[in-house]
Amino acid sequence: MEEALKNLFSSVKYEDMIVECDRRTYHPYSTNAYGNSDEINLVIQKADLITATYDSVIYLEGTLTSSEAKQFELTNNAPLFLFDEIRFTLGDQVIEIVRLPGINSAIKGFCSYTTDQSNCLSQAGWSPRNKPLQLLNANKTAFCASIPLKHVLGFAEGYKKPLVNIRQELTLIRSKTDEDCYKSEAEVKISLSKVTWKVPYVIPNDSMKLSIYSRIDKNVPIQVAFHARDLYAYPALPSTRSLVWPVKSSTGFQRPQWLLVAFQTKKRNQKGENASQFDHLGVENIKANINNRRYPYEQQNLSFADNKYIDAYEEYLNFRTQYYDSESSSLLSYEEFKKQPIFVINCTRHNESIHNVVIDLKLEVETSEAFAADTSAYCIILHDVLIEYEPFTNIVRKI
Repeated sequence: MEEALKNLFSSVKYEDMIVECDRRTYHPYSTNAYGNSDEINLVIQKADLITATYDSVIYLEGTLTSSEAKQFELTNNAPLFLFDEIRFTLGDQVIEIVRLPGINSAIKGFCSYTTDQSNCLSQAGWSPRNKPLQLLNANKTAFCASIPLKHVLGFAEGYKKPLVNIRQELTLIRSKTDEDCYKSEAEVKISLSKVTWKVPYVIPNDSMKLSIYSRIDKNVPIQVAFHARDLYAYPALPSTRSLVWPVKSSTGFQRPQWLLVAFQTKKRNQKGENASQFDHLGVENIKANINNRRYPYEQQNLSFADNKYIDAYEEYLNFRTQYYDSESSSLLSYEEFKKQPIFVINCTRHNESIHNVVIDLKLEVETSEAFAADTSAYCIILHDVLIEYEPFTNIVRKI
């Protein structure tokens, strides 16, 4: 109240720091290399440009041809199953690689989004409750999709500041087969006809521009921090009830903060199955062993057959609360979680320094029955990444 009284007769100030804000579309070097296993490169070369890359989208158009006159439906997250890998390069440094982006973003999406947020991603092909996607034309012969970069890259989700005067490149590697994109008894051929990158840019007013570029001329570095989403896959689990999976062991690797683990049986590269559907496999206990420290410490003793999986579900709920500092409702109910389980392991509490330490990560899994044939496991490691770039020299380095 005191401050309000002091400022009672103060004048209103308008700050128009941005004089222009629009979006530019970037095209690949070659518009003919959209086939399976092809590499598609989208590059922002222009200097003196300020981009809100975190709000950019990947725009796709394509056609579909069915070998027989049979019905088919696109699977949840279908547009991202068109790619095996997506890389983002800043300057001359690859700062994030997302492998199997369809699987990666599906696992992360089930843990991250609310129902309202999911509804806002229908144009990206995200339909977590498997409602028919409205990406197709009336005859189901063509489609279009607009995928927010933050749906794919941890960089775009975590770094909410513009990039200034720096070369950027988005590399998309087409998948070897497109069977994960649809459900059908017959084969469907998918051909991409357009792939573009739509990136917002801003032009500040003269005073703000002077402030920004005076610091650029002094080569003041800019730091970029985010959580990377590293995916590791175990494509064919052995027929056993007890599994120890050595996921990763290396130096120069930031300690994992969260692990998101999911399983599938006979889902990948099966045109009649939903590749974004995950299975509980009768998991009874699942733990991470990081440098001989276990997360969680106690046994969970889950029983999906008896609807006794509260510990796993509460860890799933806690992810949104702690990772985003949000009390919003998670996407999956207790009943839905049984049909679409993602096992979340919180590894944020540890004693070791994150620098110059060998990280040895193993997953220990116990199930009620032996793993069936064609069962795969996926583990997303969410870990800190810190880089800095110099807008004047375009030098990028990891810290």
